[in-house]
Amino acid sequence: MSLFILIIEMKRRKQMEAAERRIAEQQSRGIKNIEAVKRQERLDQLREKRQEEVGNRNVQSNLRLHVASKLMADLDLAAILRFSKIYKYAFFKI
Repeated sequence: MSLFILIIEMKRRKQMEAAERRIAEQQSRGIKNIEAVKRQERLDQLREKRQEEVGNRNVQSNLRLHVASKLMADLDLAAILRFSKIYKYAFFKI
């Protein structure tokens, strides 16, 4: 019985090795240096991740800039109104 189990295990191992070889051949079909391609894919993923992080920072900074410019515009409007009131009163007093 144990001999039978050993034979089955050997067949399974050979089948697994053959399947792994086939997968490796299919992945590298038409590609001379598969490792270089995989390395390039990892670099591309890192670049995309960094660009997303930079994009998120830009969105946050743009939002801050928009809020700050809105506040400044409101302050400028308030200053203009104050000046016009002062000017108006000064005009009538003259």
